[in-house]
Amino acid sequence: MVNFIIIVFLLLTAISVVLFAIGIKEAFQNLLMKRSKRKLQLKVAGKKYIGNQLVELTLKRKFPLLPLPGFLPGQYISLKFNISGKDIERCYSLANWSRFPFCYKLVIKREPQGICSGHIYDHLTVGDFVQASMPTGKFYYDRVNSFGNIVLVAGGVGITPMRSMWEYLQKHKKKGQNVVLFYSAKYRDELCYFEDFLKEADKSKGFYFYPFLSQEAVDATIYYGRLSARVISTFIAVKDISRLYMCASAQMMEDLRNGLIQAGMFEENIHFELFGVSHTGEAKACKISLGKSCTMDYEGKGTLYQFLETAGCKINGFCKAGICGNCKVKINSGKVKYLLKPDCKLNEGEILPCCCIPESDIILDELNLKRAI
Repeated sequence: MVNFIIIVFLLLTAISVVLFAIGIKEAFQNLLMKRSKRKLQLKVAGKKYIGNQLVELTLKRKFPLLPLPGFLPGQYISLKFNISGKDIERCYSLANWSRFPFCYKLVIKREPQGICSGHIYDHLTVGDFVQASMPTGKFYYDRVNSFGNIVLVAGGVGITPMRSMWEYLQKHKKKGQNVVLFYSAKYRDELCYFEDFLKEADKSKGFYFYPFLSQEAVDATIYYGRLSARVISTFIAVKDISRLYMCASAQMMEDLRNGLIQAGMFEENIHFELFGVSHTGEAKACKISLGKSCTMDYEGKGTLYQFLETAGCKINGFCKAGICGNCKVKINSGKVKYLLKPDCKLNEGEILPCCCIPESDIILDELNLKRAI
């Protein structure tokens, strides 16, 4: 009888412990969800022009002795501005890493039709305050599942998440692991943190840095030519790559991805993030209508998102790369051409303006998209 009571007591204790653990887990998950929705009020502590239409921002708390929320190397924050009476929010990858960060560093390129990047580049000054989101993002260095040699590939301003991963790996690289960074740009003044990478690269410690320029031959420290899967394989055999992380233009990453898979790399070991879609070529001029209330002339320049935003339409978008889905709108008639395959679910009749251009006159649902007066 005593043994039976003891067994029942132990069983009830075990059940209580399990239920308590589940409760703690749910509470922690709820805390993380609430945390991700919080906003940060950050001060511009530094602004430095570092190259061709590139600016580095250093953001800190109002009381800089307090650390900022930590983040995984490769994640981003969004900045929100009120420009000409409109709230505009954009995502920017963090370009630094620290276990207890006291600042966030961002590198932002001034896009020709970028309302937010233009405001930051031209008007934001040291001492200004900006509203930022908590660090987030599904693209980050996975230290748990990353064994063997790690390859980082950056194109242009896509170096920012790679810089964060590189800084993390400088301190936390596994023994015997090699880290190889390929960095491609058109011109020398577009290579951010170039001197830092040169200084930190150390083959004896397993860190390799290979910069490339596609439009300018400089000196022996920088390779000349276009970065491709074949070029990467001349520096490290594809079979020796455990994980590859890349951030560049859509076309560059699509070419690299296809080339590496053809060379024998498993697709699940290739991780990437886009830094936005742009369209600098000429497209067909056409009419864009918001239901029956408004018709505008599209002159063949920029993505549909860029055109609508410039025209004063109320449109939400964060990633500008076909990922988050926040900018999707309904189209009643007409056709669009995607510059990049959307990476989010679209219902029938929905399009993503951030990564497409019109191919004909189009009519958008005016209930879904209003033009600001």
